[in-house]
Amino acid sequence: RIYDPVKHSRIIAEEYGSDHCCNAMALSALWLKHLGREQEAIIMCDDVIERCLPEIDERNMLGRILLLIPSIAVLLAYGQLERTVELFTQFVMEPVKRFGQNWSSPSKPVIRPMSYRAG
Repeated sequence: RIYDPVKHSRIIAEEYGSDHCCNAMALSALWLKHLGREQEAIIMCDDVIERCLPEIDERNMLGRILLLIPSIAVLLAYGQLERTVELFTQFVMEPVKRFGQNWSSPSKPVIRPMSYRAG
C-alpha cells in the first residue's frame, strides 16, 4: 500500500480541505456493494471506519459525513442497523453535542434528519 490514512489523512485534509483518498475508499465500498461483492464491501467499510474516520478532525463534520454516508448505506444493505446507529452517534452526534448550539457545517441539513434515529 502506498496510501496510509494514519500517516497521510490529516496532511491531505490540511492541504485540500478533505481527504479525497478516504472519500474514494468509502465510495468504493458502495461500488463493491452494487457489484454484489458483499464481503469486500464490508471489509472496505471496516477499513474506512477503523483507519479513516478516527483521522478526521471532529470539527470537520462534512468530512466525516462524506465517509459515513457510503459506509452506512453499505452496512444497512447488509442488515447492520445497530452498528450504523452506533457509528453515527460516535462520530457525529457526540461531537455535535459537545459543540453546543453555535456550530455550523454544510452537512447540517443531512445531520439533522439522521439525528432523530440516533439521538
